[in-house]
Amino acid sequence: MARALVTGASKGLGRHIAYALGRAGCDVAVGYYTDERGAQETIAAMTKDQSQAIPVRIDVTDPQSIEQAVSAVEAVLGPITILVNNSGIITRESLDSISIEHWDHVLNVCLRGAFLCSQRIGPRIKVAGGGAIINIASTAAYRPEPRAHHYVSAKAGLVGLTKALALSLAPHVTVNAIAPGYIASPQHDMANTAFREHVLPRIPLGRAGDPSEIAELVTFLALQARYVTGQTVVIDGGLSL
Repeated sequence: MARALVTGASKGLGRHIAYALGRAGCDVAVGYYTDERGAQETIAAMTKDQSQAIPVRIDVTDPQSIEQAVSAVEAVLGPITILVNNSGIITRESLDSISIEHWDHVLNVCLRGAFLCSQRIGPRIKVAGGGAIINIASTAAYRPEPRAHHYVSAKAGLVGLTKALALSLAPHVTVNAIAPGYIASPQHDMANTAFREHVLPRIPLGRAGDPSEIAELVTFLALQARYVTGQTVVIDGGLSL
């Protein structure tokens, strides 16, 4: 039985990832920072899939919080074999308006968090017999946005971190990343006129992605792709072409 910890799983893409892993037969720890109600809503929907799911509060920027979360998960589910570093945050600001505090906050959540979780959980996955780490990056790492310097830097760093972790944790743990493009979500308003007029025509497949498509790719990389490591899979409908 695979046991997964998904950070940032109280809503959005993280919730869909938890759903997909549960359907695939994994027990899932639904990680949240402040939205415990959202985590419980994720779990309520997952029980239909007959997988075991528990909420776990985790501040991915705090090593002590990570240790406490891991201990809580192991006490109920057993050793973690899959880690999905999904926690992230984005703010859009011009270059001259990004404060040091905002820069540090975005880098801490998106990059430091993935590093700290992987540093502490990766070796545990090895001891448990092997497994996978999946990092949720972004096409912003390859197609920079002029009003998201901190987010672009964090996601580009995450691509590099994925490669370094893959080397450090081989051969027992595969480490890969996924770089989504425009995915239907509250963050991306697909009904927005600007999106329909300026972005949609540049997507060869002619639509935004669905969160479930990212989640299914996570499941594939976590459970089936045993000869794939150190890679970042771009899933953007061809926009990056």
